[in-house]
Amino acid sequence: MNNKQLNSAKKVFTEKKDFPLTTIKEMFDDGDIISQPDYQRDFVYDDIKASKLVESALMGIPIPTIYLCEEHDGTFSVIDGQQRITSFVKFLRNEFKLKRLEELSNLNGKYFRDLDKTTQRILKSTSLSTIILTKESEELKYEIFARLNQGAIALTPQELRNCIYRGTFNDFLEDIA
Repeated sequence: MNNKQLNSAKKVFTEKKDFPLTTIKEMFDDGDIISQPDYQRDFVYDDIKASKLVESALMGIPIPTIYLCEEHDGTFSVIDGQQRITSFVKFLRNEFKLKRLEELSNLNGKYFRDLDKTTQRILKSTSLSTIILTKESEELKYEIFARLNQGAIALTPQELRNCIYRGTFNDFLEDIA
């Protein structure tokens, strides 16, 4: 690529922010976060998958980066992370109870309101790392959405089992296969 082509290429302007879940919920409730812009699919996480996400946050497991686009009116549309944001908001609103947790099984069957105050504070203060596409780059949101979603290749069931069930027996099965 020569300098002329590089200079005429579209430039992406972003800023990085970390938002606590309480702020995410407030923005969501106030309509400042548009979770389902026209290019987004519907919410598809079930309560089990959403519960695992909440459990991950409570365990301190980093949650993947959220991508937002700052719209001309100052609202933020979700480019990537709609399932994660909506899951957290629904849990903080007491719209589902935790189920099938393995590591924090004592929390199974509990809504947010049922958690002890310390656990509630941990969850409310958990921050989501976000990259915000600023207004100057708003027209690129579709391009970025496509690029983020085209590159993902789901693990096969066996690749997932290899990760979950490590050890000598799994090594033995791999050898005989």
